[in-house]
Amino acid sequence: MKIWKYEERHPTYALIKLYSEEHGEGEYMGEFTEVEAKELILSLKPDVKINKELHRLQYFGFLPLLVIYKS
Repeated sequence: MKIWKYEERHPTYALIKLYSEEHGEGEYMGEFTEVEAKELILSLKPDVKINKELHRLQYFGFLPLLVIYKS
């Protein structure tokens, strides 16, 4: 699966969007296997239900992740 990543960083949170198709925004991350895609998602947000989120990325071609920084 090809993955593109777009990221907006703010002082208290980050909005990260992963795409499985080119959408004109974001950086091309490369070709990922299913295991590598799971590892990428977990590295960005460790507390997600990984199988559900990977399926969402595969089915819809888009996965938004809201990462809140704890101080």
